[in-house]
Amino acid sequence: MVPGKSTKDATGGSVPTSEQIVGVALGQFQPSSTEAYFTSKKLPVVKIRIFSLFAFGGGSGPNDLFFFFIDSNTAAFGQRQELEKLIGLRFGEGEGCTRTLICPPW
Repeated sequence: MVPGKSTKDATGGSVPTSEQIVGVALGQFQPSSTEAYFTSKKLPVVKIRIFSLFAFGGGSGPNDLFFFFIDSNTAAFGQRQELEKLIGLRFGEGEGCTRTLICPPW
């Protein structure tokens, strides 16, 4: 696979590369406690609009993974560029999956 490009599966459909995948986790989270912990340990936190993106690694590489809390019951994770697109969709930038039958290939 070529980074940043989609490939074709056995049926000819488009398959996203790992750089295009965003995951969602559901549960009971404490975003303020997470932010306090990351701040106290001087771990990477990136502010995007009203959200704090927490790095799984060093937070500086193009392939580093981040996560953020959409609310106290929903977290999203993936590469920063894709998470920024997700946040943009939340603020009405571009078309999300709810407006179309097929999700756009970010």
